Amino acid sequence: MALIMDPTWIPEDEVLLPQRLASVGYRCVGAGKWHLGHGAYKYTPTARGFHEFFGGYSGAQDHWEHISWTGGGPHRDNLRRSQHVGKDGHGAMSNFPRGKANVVDHHHDRWSRDGATLIHEHVTTDNYTHSTDAFTREAIRMVWDHDETKGDGPLFLYLPFTAPHWPTQFWQHHADMNHHIPGKKRQEFAGMITQLDESLRSIVEVFKRKDMWQNTLMIVFGDNGGDVTTGASNWPYRGTKTTPFEGGTRAAAFMHSPNPVLVPAERRGTESEALMHITDWFPTLLGLAGYDGSPAKEGKPLDGVDVWDALVAGIYDPINGPRTEMLYALDTVVPDGEDAFWKAMARQPQTFIDVTALRIGDWKLIEGWPGRSDWYGEDPSLFWPVDYINGVDVTDYAAIMQSKGGKIGDGGHFEYYRGGAKDVKSLKHRWLFNLKTDPTEQHDLQHERPDKVEELLARIKQLQAEQVAPFDNGGVNYFALVSGKNKVVPPGHYIGKTASGKRAIVHDLFSYDGFPAEGTTLLNGEPVTLSKLGSASAAPPPKTSKL
Repeated sequence: MALIMDPTWIPEDEVLLPQRLASVGYRCVGAGKWHLGHGAYKYTPTARGFHEFFGGYSGAQDHWEHISWTGGGPHRDNLRRSQHVGKDGHGAMSNFPRGKANVVDHHHDRWSRDGATLIHEHVTTDNYTHSTDAFTREAIRMVWDHDETKGDGPLFLYLPFTAPHWPTQFWQHHADMNHHIPGKKRQEFAGMITQLDESLRSIVEVFKRKDMWQNTLMIVFGDNGGDVTTGASNWPYRGTKTTPFEGGTRAAAFMHSPNPVLVPAERRGTESEALMHITDWFPTLLGLAGYDGSPAKEGKPLDGVDVWDALVAGIYDPINGPRTEMLYALDTVVPDGEDAFWKAMARQPQTFIDVTALRIGDWKLIEGWPGRSDWYGEDPSLFWPVDYINGVDVTDYAAIMQSKGGKIGDGGHFEYYRGGAKDVKSLKHRWLFNLKTDPTEQHDLQHERPDKVEELLARIKQLQAEQVAPFDNGGVNYFALVSGKNKVVPPGHYIGKTASGKRAIVHDLFSYDGFPAEGTTLLNGEPVTLSKLGSASAAPPPKTSKL
């Protein structure tokens, strides 16, 4: 796990999917969320295989203003209410008080078709254009501009929308279209999904008008289970985002192609039971794209496997299938010292810490402290009656029971918060499930099947020996902790000024060392000079654009 202070989340010697696809002729473009590091240019999208990228470098940006905002405050308007502070005065994303930081994180980076020039542009003109609308607009333009007569190969469009990720910010008419949902919080969350549906329809229409749809494969999937504190529902599964329970790890997905070679007619409208991990997309898509190399031999060993045939066939084979094992989590980084560990647990008992989760065949073991372990039911709107997502715990356990399918889990949190347990050391830290007979994880079988516990623990020990060492940068306050006179300015924050007088505070590379000589930095189309916040140093003066 890396933090915002880390220059990259992926070592630079890892070769990414767009780099592999570009090597076989694909034009790779993207719009949306990067969030993989931007400490130097070499870590950004157009240095890692993308010909063009539009969007934010970091995560949890404001959907309306595109700012790096992880604080919150009572001065924000109703559209921004998810940014409000908690009851204790703490910010919506942190247990620490934070200062307001309107730093725009909205970029448009692109290489010229001949690869001779690079534009690295900060965009501040989308203020109060919703992120879904902005990314959809740019995706449509990228598809429309695709031109094989100008040397463009087949197209890979990567579209990681930031919605419906927190903050829950939406168009009211989209929320109103979901008035059949009783809970207001879930109505609003569903409104963000409705907006995504409309966006995908618009993008598909452009593929059809460009006569590209017939040979296109569209894959749509979530990156984790829903965050129930924002109104998402994982019913009937257990848990929430960040937990290793099925509700936190199963992601909704679908794929479609009008090409019968890709998706046979008899498989349309059916469900696939094949077991698949997110890492499987890498070798699976390379196989479909005609990449005839071996990434595992040419680069680092792969965690993923090609599951295309099993995915299309829809068959789950826990013994002989392409994937028979699923590693959910191997997060064993903990504070040094026993007291430090238990103090961290006491601060946020509902947050995962020291967690490993592994599935082999039908059997799944969770070892450690996974955080929330309840079933939140069909509509979890009422169980978390505030707009912030992290801060003082306000779980309403009575509301959990009122939601259809809602049930209090056996992790011990209910007893701990109600005073029935003395301290966090009493929280449960092991579960064993048979997912074939118990997909919603109702029955812990660790005492009935100690042999399976030992089998999975032995495999976990093997995986730990193979694990890449985690980033170790100590405790980092996750944005800009403001406490009395102590103010920390995160890296990559600049004041940008143009010759015509335009000015903006922007989020950018931590350092311009290694920035391409053929590159030009712009602010809304004009050359810009960038000065780091908190210092008088400036980035290299930009050159006149050659495009």
